Formats: sequence, structure tokens, C-alpha cells
Amino acid sequence: LGDVYKRQYDDGTFAAGGYFTRNLVLGPGEPNETTLTAKGGQDVFATAFGNNGNVEQAFHGGGTHDQAIIGIACAPEGNFLAAGAFRGMMTLGLDSPASQSLTSAGSWDIFVAEIAE
Repeated sequence: LGDVYKRQYDDGTFAAGGYFTRNLVLGPGEPNETTLTAKGGQDVFATAFGNNGNVEQAFHGGGTHDQAIIGIACAPEGNFLAAGAFRGMMTLGLDSPASQSLTSAGSWDIFVAEIAE
């Protein structure tokens, strides 16, 4: 697990994100326990937590090269933003029907994703 960034909402809920290699278990033992498996190198994650600290939703982005989240921000209506960098190709929202694939134009490119509830 690499650097983790966190932002808290006024109602006590919060979002956190960062990067990981291999496997990452979010909310172990909770009803919404989520296991993410890296697709290669470093993958990124962003997670929304309720004011009780339990996982409410998890977001995973990855590809064959490295990715990194470099910031999390709160957005209106309970959504949050994740900003980061990637190399090569990556898919935002892995395991989601709304996934988006990106291809780097050079060595490293940036991304900003809004994660909705």
C-alpha cells in the first residue's frame, strides 16, 4: 500500500484513495468487504466510508503499468474526485459497466475521475 489521501465531509463520512500492488482488502469483515486485485504494477483505489467508518463504495483503476492517486477532493452531492497519474493504458472503474479506458500520450499522463454514489 502506497501513499493514501483522505478528505472528510461535514457529515462525518469520508473518502480515501491511493495505490496498491497485489491485493487490497477494504473493510475486512464488513458487509461491503471488497477485495481489489492489481492488474500489474501499481493500481489505484478510491473508497467512500460512512460516518461509522464502514466501506460504502470502492473504485479501482489499473492497467499493465503503474498508476498513482495524488489527491482526493469532496464534490457536491456526496460524490468525490480522484486525481492521479498513469503510464501506458489504464482502465478507470475496473469491474464496472461504466469503465473508461485511457491511453497515455507519453511517459506519464494525468487523470481526474468523479466517483458518484
